Amino acid sequence: MRFFKWKRSGETTGTDTPGVGSSTSSDEKKKDKKSERGILERPPKDCEGYPPALLPSVPDDTEIDFYVPIDSSNPNNGRLACTLIKRPCGSTSSSSSSSTSSSTPTHVKEGNFTIDSSKPVVVLCHGSFSWRNQMFLAHLAYGISEPLDCHTLRFDFRGNASSSGEFLFGGNARELEDLRCIIRFIRQTMLCDVLCVLGHSKAVYTVLKVAAAQEETQRDGVPGIPCFINMSGRYAVPHNFDPSRSMTPDQMKTLRETGRVVLMTRGHRTNEITTADVEERNRQDSSFVGGIRSSRVLTIHGEKDATIGVADNARKYEEVMGKDNQNHTLRIVKGADHNYNGLRHMKELVSIVTEFLS
Repeated sequence: MRFFKWKRSGETTGTDTPGVGSSTSSDEKKKDKKSERGILERPPKDCEGYPPALLPSVPDDTEIDFYVPIDSSNPNNGRLACTLIKRPCGSTSSSSSSSTSSSTPTHVKEGNFTIDSSKPVVVLCHGSFSWRNQMFLAHLAYGISEPLDCHTLRFDFRGNASSSGEFLFGGNARELEDLRCIIRFIRQTMLCDVLCVLGHSKAVYTVLKVAAAQEETQRDGVPGIPCFINMSGRYAVPHNFDPSRSMTPDQMKTLRETGRVVLMTRGHRTNEITTADVEERNRQDSSFVGGIRSSRVLTIHGEKDATIGVADNARKYEEVMGKDNQNHTLRIVKGADHNYNGLRHMKELVSIVTEFLS
């Protein structure tokens, strides 16, 4: 399996040389866009204000970009930009415990593709100030798809990259709505089971909220998502967020005087933090994870993570969920930083995730 070969957005995969693809004339590209306009709009691979998308080199019919409406009855309520890596039709994955998915190929009009609904889906969620095409997240999605024989779906939370909406520094309730929207789409439209939901950094709080919420439904006999993965997640402690740790004195002064301060501008969006965001962050409490017992949880953390340290976070998850809890596993990646040094630890990450989900 190759992890260090990538293509920039817009390139095809007809060559093994990074950065080189089969050529397409500008007239042909304009024609393609014109023919697709009004029929099916797809989110771009690249996004203004974000680093170039250095994506894994995959067959062109394997990776599909499409939008999922947040409210199918009212398209004006916004949409989420998604990228699906789909496995070909064939034998059912040994990891799938599906009892409701159809083995008949299912056509999905939102992306104009056909998918084998007998194979499960792993959902990957990005962290703060990030997006679905973050390099390590995109390569991890591709890396686990083949050995697990599963589809993977990653998406932009609202207010980020190619999804609709304004940026929110907090916004955990909205992110929870977005994730549940994606899970519904996978189950009701793609007719697939969700094998696992993986969250990186900020998204971990949202992902584990889903795990905790399904405890009640599972007691009622309703099947839930069997596995969740916490990658570099912060263990939130109430009243422990101090914005001055990461903001300049001038920014803090502006925040106190106006109730908001601009952190950065990305493309057409202004990323700012408000006093409401600070209050929301200080209300967060990750102690709810102690009640997660029905689902298996894997915590992965970089040993050299200087953004969210191991001792106060990964070890805290282990303590609260119970060191003797066989449903929780902690793996520390030696030498890895918050974003796992790009692709440096990719083979190890793929191995850890694949082993956990097999």
